[in-house]
Amino acid sequence: MNTLAPQQDSSKSKRLRLNPEQMKICHLVRDPEIRPMIWKFHPSKRDKICQAYLKAGPNQPILDKYPFSSDTSHRRRFQASWFELYPSWLEYFIEDDVVYCLPCYLFAMESSIYTGSNAFIENGFRNWKKVALIEAMMKARVRIIEKEILHVLATMVRNSIRKDIRDAKFCIIIDEACDESKKEQMAIVLRFVDVDGFVRERFFDFVHLALVAASREVLQIHEFFTQLTAIVNIVGTSCKRHDQLQEAQEIKNAKLIANDELETGQGANQMGTLQRAGDTRWSSHFHSVCSLIRMFTVTHTILNNITDDGTTSAQRGEAYGVNKVLSSFEFIFSLHLMKEIMGITKILCQALQQKSQDILNAMHVVSTSKLLLQKLRDNGWCNLLEIVKKFCEKHEIDIPDMSTQYTDSFECSIAHYAFDIPNHLKDVGTLSELCQRLKETEKSRTYHLVDRLIRNVLTLPVSTATTERAFSAMKIVKIRLRSKMADEFLTDNLVIYIEKEIAATFSIDSIIDDFESRKKR
Repeated sequence: MNTLAPQQDSSKSKRLRLNPEQMKICHLVRDPEIRPMIWKFHPSKRDKICQAYLKAGPNQPILDKYPFSSDTSHRRRFQASWFELYPSWLEYFIEDDVVYCLPCYLFAMESSIYTGSNAFIENGFRNWKKVALIEAMMKARVRIIEKEILHVLATMVRNSIRKDIRDAKFCIIIDEACDESKKEQMAIVLRFVDVDGFVRERFFDFVHLALVAASREVLQIHEFFTQLTAIVNIVGTSCKRHDQLQEAQEIKNAKLIANDELETGQGANQMGTLQRAGDTRWSSHFHSVCSLIRMFTVTHTILNNITDDGTTSAQRGEAYGVNKVLSSFEFIFSLHLMKEIMGITKILCQALQQKSQDILNAMHVVSTSKLLLQKLRDNGWCNLLEIVKKFCEKHEIDIPDMSTQYTDSFECSIAHYAFDIPNHLKDVGTLSELCQRLKETEKSRTYHLVDRLIRNVLTLPVSTATTERAFSAMKIVKIRLRSKMADEFLTDNLVIYIEKEIAATFSIDSIIDDFESRKKR
């Protein structure tokens, strides 16, 4: 840094910038007002320009006295000590008495429409009264970029894990613990057998339990409700179909009453319609499921009529598709399963929506719902399956034979395997070694069913050691001084920390390329 005499005349008109072709790498233009903007250079030359400016460093002239600002009530001026505070990025332009940010200039993608965003790149900053904002702004910007780079690397690690799993079977190991801020965190670890036959356990994510996705985020449940909505929309889309639905109900009820299968009385057997599931109230899904079960026969009849007599081929094809879904055992099973689950959670939903609800009653209802759901999970399977079978028999829906033994060429493979392997694979002591040797000798292709069986057995979790290590790492990363760390930032840190071996395989250039491709800066 050279000592220069101050130039007081700062009222010169704004000068034109040079064209990129006019500037040579060996003769860098140090004047921020006339040097070409970095995005104007050709990409082949841009990197060399950036490297040359970084090597030269920011322009930081030291003056005996810097000019005062034009504000006579609060006369302030630039301080040379600020160069010591910000030695790597702060640039000062003598003629206009303004400062710039060298890295902001070098890594800018294009000019912003907001004037304030261009202060340190094109226009210059000279509000010395708010000079403290410079440091705050730069620190905030650095923190944002650090988090973005961290997220990029964590995403690359997760993609690498997905690539290792491929289409193989994998097991999800889940455990929970409280972090420093008393949040319930759920660790997700994936256990699988890689292409070479080695058992791997990879930490994949941390999920705050309060943010665990609702059941509709499960793909199979989402598919079920999509199909349910399609059925309701087709059957109830017009007044004509609504009238047909009402007429079909009347015929059905009359037949049931004639056979003494339906009780009569005041207010009983009123005509209804299929109810739509709303997006804002989860209990509406329960009513939609119940209405379809109650009106299954007439809904099936209406869909058959639309399939045969629809006005357009699109209507007929759509009705045929949803009718095929409606008549499948898988859909009927999901229909009754959702009825059982939502019948338990309906009371919970209604209780939590009451304005006068207190925390003690809410906790009691939540505990009761959890116990009933656990009871359904432990002891309700046989009863549910029996209800589904009776429903399918009543409506003449094919029921898969669940007692049929799975047959394949597995027995033949076992016979050849038992005779061949002992002669070729000796001194194999564990299943993991056997899986690896089958891969090395390419016997896994010959006995692919045996190899698949071994891999599935190895995929089964044996312990929760990996999840416990994840919690130990969480206590190292999220301490009392960092108790307000955001969940995404915590997860990205832990993915890179725990799976450091994978993170170390990525080059700096690949991280920079991924970071740059995410958005314009």
